[in-house]
Amino acid sequence: MGVAGAVHKIQDSGVVDICASPASYFNRPPGGQAVHRGVHSSFGLRGMLWFTEEDTRTSLSDPGNWSRWSQAFDSNESSSMLKRDFAKTLTGYNWAWWFENTRTDRWHDDPLLLKTHSRLQEIFRHAFNLGLERTAEIALLTSEKSIFYTDHESLRDMLMWQRQLEFDRVGAPADHYYVRDLSHPEMPDYKLYVFLNAICLDNQDRRAIEAKIFAKGASALWLWAPGLINPDSNPRLSAKHMEELTGFEFGFITGRFYPKIAIDNPRHPLVHGLPRDRWYGQPDRVMYGSFETREPHQLNELEGSLVDPLFYLTDSDQVAGGYFHSSGLPSGLGALGDNRDAGYHSMYIGSKYVHAELLRKAAIRSGVHIYSEDGDNFYADGNFAVIHARTAGKKSIRFPDTVSPYELFENRS
Repeated sequence: MGVAGAVHKIQDSGVVDICASPASYFNRPPGGQAVHRGVHSSFGLRGMLWFTEEDTRTSLSDPGNWSRWSQAFDSNESSSMLKRDFAKTLTGYNWAWWFENTRTDRWHDDPLLLKTHSRLQEIFRHAFNLGLERTAEIALLTSEKSIFYTDHESLRDMLMWQRQLEFDRVGAPADHYYVRDLSHPEMPDYKLYVFLNAICLDNQDRRAIEAKIFAKGASALWLWAPGLINPDSNPRLSAKHMEELTGFEFGFITGRFYPKIAIDNPRHPLVHGLPRDRWYGQPDRVMYGSFETREPHQLNELEGSLVDPLFYLTDSDQVAGGYFHSSGLPSGLGALGDNRDAGYHSMYIGSKYVHAELLRKAAIRSGVHIYSEDGDNFYADGNFAVIHARTAGKKSIRFPDTVSPYELFENRS
């Protein structure tokens, strides 16, 4: 449901209490993340439940399932995947069920996996006694109406691939809403609001953004073409709509571009410490276990969507250490922006895709507490903190307050 165009109708129907879907089928193996497909936090605002159908394959699945979706080599790796998927649900205040989606093999018929399931149920029951203590300071925002103005590849980049490859790597928890939820009286306040695909924003959306974000001194991070279309204005499509919304001055060029953002001023706070020998703005992760990666040689064959037009920043004082560096482009086009001139904190990334490292920098600029900077999957609320490691070695977690951590599976401080 992450790229569906009729969720609001379901939410407003008054006859639906529960929505469900499988987790994303991309990047599920150990070290990956089986993320929610739906904009899950939005359902809780309306007293609805979001269920994830956890059909993650284990090492016991048949070869076809194993090669596409699992690639866990033993029960220890399979157990870690169960813990990861449980942590996502537990700290995100959602629901889930686990099942075997096959008639030929038994994915959980293993003593260690059954023991893991038993312990997960104990932890979940214990969590009820602790109460809800959501601590996310980042809100990811999806625009449903913008889906109808967007091609499939762009939707894939903005609403699927970066969710599956980037957001859980930031090292701080995030909630996921629709843009219209900004005006909902039960929506909490956040320090950073990330607009993933806000291409079309009407006057009501813009008033909600002003009241929820600008008036409260929060930060907004915009991708590619925020507010380019305003169906309540004449003309409906104009870069002026973007400028009025974000406070940035934009130019644009038309054509077929794969935006590659290079760092030219690593001292700017938005990009401080990021390497200069890497491109940003295009998916470049290894994505295991998906329709696209059935064979080892396909793991690095992700290709991002084209951008047309390509928007860039024309005021050098607003440029934040990054420029577009692609074949056929004029040199020095401002690709990253950081601006407080309009009285609120506005940041801009000129691509449709944002890497976790860049999103982490934007979060730090917004005063968000970062628990982990190792690039591992990280989940947390006020009671639980979970790292699902991508690499071996010592890991560090920085808590905002003094705590006495207790490991729930090893039963030790």
